[in-house]
Amino acid sequence: MRKWIFLILGLCGLLSAKDWSAPLKINIDSVDTARKVVQFQAYDLKVGESGYVLAKLTDYDVISASLEVLSVENGVAYAKYTPYKVMKQKHLPTPRMTPKKGNLAIFREFNSQAFLIAPDVHTYEQIKDDHPDTTFISSDLLVAFLNGFDPTAKTLRRACDIYSVGLVYLVSTNRLNILDCQSFAILETKPFDTTRVGRTFTPFFSRVEGVDRGTFGKLVAGGKAKHYFTYYDNLLRKESEKKLVREVKAEDKRELRKDIKKAKSQKQKQALEREYNKEIQEEQQQIAPALSKRQKAEEKSLDQATTKERAKEAKEAKKRRKKELAKERLEEKAERKAKKAEKKREKAEEKRIRQEERE
Repeated sequence: MRKWIFLILGLCGLLSAKDWSAPLKINIDSVDTARKVVQFQAYDLKVGESGYVLAKLTDYDVISASLEVLSVENGVAYAKYTPYKVMKQKHLPTPRMTPKKGNLAIFREFNSQAFLIAPDVHTYEQIKDDHPDTTFISSDLLVAFLNGFDPTAKTLRRACDIYSVGLVYLVSTNRLNILDCQSFAILETKPFDTTRVGRTFTPFFSRVEGVDRGTFGKLVAGGKAKHYFTYYDNLLRKESEKKLVREVKAEDKRELRKDIKKAKSQKQKQALEREYNKEIQEEQQQIAPALSKRQKAEEKSLDQATTKERAKEAKEAKKRRKKELAKERLEEKAERKAKKAEKKREKAEEKRIRQEERE
């Protein structure tokens, strides 16, 4: 059970601050083709980090698989490998290769670039200033990519593939979370004061004023993110819960079954299962604490105020644009008039010169 607890902590990303942007290349020591797991030296890798396998052929190198670190034990990392789909092209042949001993496992290749999801401009700029070595891709591009849909782990992964982004910096209630963009695992969590955040942007801070809401699907799938902190706290909680259920249960299923089988009574068996579920719930609460009724009411009030302010700003922006367009039309009209007068003067001058020549 001790091993199980350490694995959960790794998944939750309750780690000390570190640099995630330096690429890491490691030789694969062994391959288990039955379990689709490779083994290599761990260095400072954390559970949940994603990478890929690079195979060196005679004339060129080829990416043969994607990797995700499942566990780290005694300085050795174990990673699950799956087909590499980032650059998949259905009209071109796909290499059918499996990782081999001696291939390179490459991690953090794209971690110098990140997306930043923040509730307002002040938070956005503060985090950018605090991480000068990271290139933050404009949040405007991410909003345009979402096109009216609420952000999900799946859509964020796709956006990261398109823009070659390795990390997502995501602000939740009183936390800054650094996530691996492919596995969506929390690699690091830092305390971050969000009590002073007033007006929040939807679905997060950007300079894009509007989105396409032209289809019924987008109306259904979009809009929840207008409650910024509620939405992203729940997103982290749900994704962490999925990962806990998928990874932790998979890794320790045998150990848990052994404990249950060794139970001398049904009562003892139920007690073990309750203990298991309780520890998972505690870890979920550490990742993203539930909001109180007061916090929810405050957030709802802020969202309502935000909607009114946005409508007012949009109206004012529309007025300014009308004035600008009217000014541009007047300038164009004056320019056309001046050109017309200039042509008239030139013709009059040519006529005068021809008349003088005839005389």
